[in-house]
Amino acid sequence: MKINKINKYGFTLVELLVSLSIIILITTIFLANYKSTNKRSGLVLATQKLASDIRLIQTYSLGAKENNGIVPPGGWGIVFDKTLDNNTSIIIFADDSSLDFTRALDGSEDVETVDFPEGIYIELLDTSISVSKADLVFLPPKPTTYINANSTETLNIQLSDGVSTTTIQVNQFGLIDVIN
Repeated sequence: MKINKINKYGFTLVELLVSLSIIILITTIFLANYKSTNKRSGLVLATQKLASDIRLIQTYSLGAKENNGIVPPGGWGIVFDKTLDNNTSIIIFADDSSLDFTRALDGSEDVETVDFPEGIYIELLDTSISVSKADLVFLPPKPTTYINANSTETLNIQLSDGVSTTTIQVNQFGLIDVIN
């Protein structure tokens, strides 16, 4: 007598649908987190780049870097202006002619305009009060730090991507701190 043995290999339709649903759910969660993490990484990168630019200007002042053949008597600085290009850029300048520790309004001292990546903007400028414009100047040779022509303030620069914010703090001693 011969017995037919039937082996069932494979998945049932229900098992296949449950497995597929779990894979789709995990993929959806991963992609949602990936996009928000990627956007946050862009903000952190822009913040680190801005802090690096501030340190570069400070180094220019320490190293007595020349602009137009002279060491700027008024120092090297950065203009943070919330009305400039929709808060998406800064201006690096050399104060060649004066000791007022601010950028001349004619823009003749501008060395470079630095744009933030798309979607990143200055949300807040804060000294002791919220302001729409701030000048940060390092006067050689120490360098002495001037914020809005005053050497006794702390400048907080808050960058945003519309969801998250990061802050760069520059104090009267020229110490630059990134707060995430």
